[in-house]
Amino acid sequence: ATGPMSGPGYSRKIEDVVEDAFTVPAATRLLIVEGTYLLLGTAPWWRVRPLLDRAVFIALPRDLVAARLLKRHGEEGLFSAERNRAHVERVDLANYDLVQRSRPRADLAIDLVTEI
Repeated sequence: ATGPMSGPGYSRKIEDVVEDAFTVPAATRLLIVEGTYLLLGTAPWWRVRPLLDRAVFIALPRDLVAARLLKRHGEEGLFSAERNRAHVERVDLANYDLVQRSRPRADLAIDLVTEI
């Protein structure tokens, strides 16, 4: 592309995609992207990895992830604590387990073992 490029983002406030959430100027020389599914080897995500010059997988312990998700869902105040626990267990931790399997597709993997 020769001009600026826009792309979608995800809003936790509305729990949905927001079109044109960001714009990358054409003169950008270094772009760092973050995303849970970017290293998955399944469609449509498998197409992302070849576009990346370097990929770093940053891992947190599963129990710490669960605690942070429960806290975040609670702070949003959209649902009951029970619904949030069920959602974290059924959806978020299933995604955590799925994403862990993409770790070998990274150039570098970092395990964060302390609170930051």
